[in-house]
Amino acid sequence: MTSVESEHRELPPQAGSTGVDTPEPMTARRAWLALLTVSVVWGFGGWLLMSRWVLSSPLVGLLCAGLAWWLSGRGLPWEPNWRARGSEYLRATLAGVGAGVLLSALTSLLFPVVRAQLPAVGESVAALYSNLYLPVPLALHFGVVAVVGAAEELVWRGPLFKAAAAQQPILAVVAGSMLYGLAQSGFGQPILVLTAFSLGVCWALLRLWSGGLLAPILAHAIWQLSVLFVFPLS
Repeated sequence: MTSVESEHRELPPQAGSTGVDTPEPMTARRAWLALLTVSVVWGFGGWLLMSRWVLSSPLVGLLCAGLAWWLSGRGLPWEPNWRARGSEYLRATLAGVGAGVLLSALTSLLFPVVRAQLPAVGESVAALYSNLYLPVPLALHFGVVAVVGAAEELVWRGPLFKAAAAQQPILAVVAGSMLYGLAQSGFGQPILVLTAFSLGVCWALLRLWSGGLLAPILAHAIWQLSVLFVFPLS
């Protein structure tokens, strides 16, 4: 065997030589840029279509979920990751349900106190509810809550969050929740931005603790169903 043949045999296979593109690893910088872009697009979509919230929110949510996947280079695994790690599935389920019930109870208890001290908060919440409730079947409202909530978790606590939190998890929780709040600014209600940031921190911590999306999705869904239908604030 000649030296040329030997060197040729020892060369490692080149990426893409099999016709299959090897995705680049997701970096924290790319994840942050993607999250920032999605927050701006989501906020603009909310502002543009806020008078048709029930009909437009699922479209905005799905559009932004697809945009996040595209900005990731389409190589980042976009699995829902519903379950936590292995045997922690049940614990994540209980944590999600418990957190959702607890946050719902705290919201119902604290809101009257805040409204009494800050009447503008009550007016802001009333304006939000006026956009939420439209003369459409209740099942459509439930479907919107499910689609929007799942899309928000996939975007803000999904693979992009995981990549951003790989090196600095606390920064990912705080800054990611700030971007989540920014995405709600299109509705023109500061109370919604503040609420999104506060709850975003809770759901991001659940995501870190459980290692999956099941716990935050459950907590998110229970809280939304509670404040919108079971114990509405306005």
